[in-house]
Amino acid sequence: MFVGHYGVALALRPSKGSPSLPVLFTAVQLVDIAFFSFLIPGIERMRIAPGATVMNAMDLYFLPYTHSLVGALGFSLAFAAIVAALTPSDIRWRAFAITAFAVFSHWLLDLLVHRPDLGLLGDSEVKLGLGLWNYPFIEMPLEIAITGIGLAIFMASRRPLNRTALISIGVLVAAMAGLQAFNWFGPQPAAGADLTFFAIEGVLAYLIFIALAWWVERTTAPIPAAGRDAMRMAPAR
Repeated sequence: MFVGHYGVALALRPSKGSPSLPVLFTAVQLVDIAFFSFLIPGIERMRIAPGATVMNAMDLYFLPYTHSLVGALGFSLAFAAIVAALTPSDIRWRAFAITAFAVFSHWLLDLLVHRPDLGLLGDSEVKLGLGLWNYPFIEMPLEIAITGIGLAIFMASRRPLNRTALISIGVLVAAMAGLQAFNWFGPQPAAGADLTFFAIEGVLAYLIFIALAWWVERTTAPIPAAGRDAMRMAPAR
């Protein structure tokens, strides 16, 4: 799963006490950012094995720090603590909870799509994964739905959009659609390929999305809570 993770970030942004959209975009992909960073020096490892799953050729055989259950929880708590420390005290615990969930949501969604390669603690013998990457007719509509629902929730929480805001959101949506299409239908690295460039590409893609999220955050404004309450209470016409 790729852009589906961003659907979670978009859905969480309207929550009271939520950190900014670029922080949430970082949170939902944090374990993958760490994985690609660890892949370069060989701290974690994968190989290209054609046929590993129907949708991609990634054999993710050693992910003990980023994608084990305990590892993902550790990343969730650590990043949430950093965000909370930089948040005003009156919403600090809300920011902590939302950020921790955003980070851990990555593992929960990966649990759906990975084949059994997600350990419990480190590189444990017990590995989890429901393997939806082997069922594109389920995984692809699911990913589109998660992303679309998240975007709809986010848009419903924003004030009427001016031209600049529409452009920023349009570019974000186009980037998500384009890179997801490439992820699904683009060429896979060849077996035995040097994965350093593959890892660098991955990190750069996440940084681009964080930058786009920052742009959207800067060009849109939330509907005040009082305004949302008034809209919900207004009688239907």
